[in-house]
Amino acid sequence: MKDYRTHLEPNNYYHIFNHAVGNENLFVEDKNYAFFLDKFEKYIVEFIDVFAYCLMPNHFHFLIRVKDIELNNCQATLKVPDSLDKSLATLKVPDSLDKSLATL
Repeated sequence: MKDYRTHLEPNNYYHIFNHAVGNENLFVEDKNYAFFLDKFEKYIVEFIDVFAYCLMPNHFHFLIRVKDIELNNCQATLKVPDSLDKSLATLKVPDSLDKSLATL
């Protein structure tokens, strides 16, 4: 299986986006937007600066810059709610900030 993760480098800018499958929506109710932004802030914002974002019913966009932070070769562990797939519960973060936003 092909690995689609992207290595995000510190101090670089990225346009991060995702689209729902087919005609489905990512955000069905107003509270879905709030839930997504809450989780984004809780798990991701520590590692990036957000310059702009747009959430639409079937897709989203973020313009970000990866922060230049020192993690001292440690592992950053994301606490994922039990309702999500346990395989997404841990994200190993090396010095190069090898991250995939696909775990959102």
